[in-house]
Amino acid sequence: MNSKIILTIFIAFIMVTSVIGFIWSSSSTEDNFEILEYNNHEFKNVNGKYLLDINSNEYIFDNSPYDLGDINLDNFNLESNKYYILFDPSDKDLNMEYSIQKLYLVLSSLGINVQLACSKEEGCDNNLPIKTCEDYSFYFKKSTNTKIYKDNLCLVVEGNNEGMSKAIDKINLRLLNI
Repeated sequence: MNSKIILTIFIAFIMVTSVIGFIWSSSSTEDNFEILEYNNHEFKNVNGKYLLDINSNEYIFDNSPYDLGDINLDNFNLESNKYYILFDPSDKDLNMEYSIQKLYLVLSSLGINVQLACSKEEGCDNNLPIKTCEDYSFYFKKSTNTKIYKDNLCLVVEGNNEGMSKAIDKINLRLLNI
């Protein structure tokens, strides 16, 4: 019986100290970030991500705004209250989905109605429409070169995983007027 009490006290001690350690480590990492100033906005660099708070909306950037200067984004403004996000189903992977989600969140926060669509029928989910650059769209394309350009009513975003991430960060900065 004595060993059961000792074992219970030992387990309780481990649990309590684990919780205290977790709380202490969480609070110390929350305050451990750098502030990056860019165009009169403060970006918090937390664990390699850049967080921006605008009117209680928090936006995540994977790249420092200063690292996006090599990506050219010509004059671009939203011209509609509805945009499609187009992609080739054979190109879609987790990295592209992540970039699509980042763009989707910014557009939605601006009151834009956003819908996913495929650029071709083959491999497309039956619930998604097939759209072209005849509709206002952001068109994601896998490529070895990173570039953003207009094609009819599309803003085409080309790049590999890293390039696409940078291009979306650049577009999101523009959409947020930064």
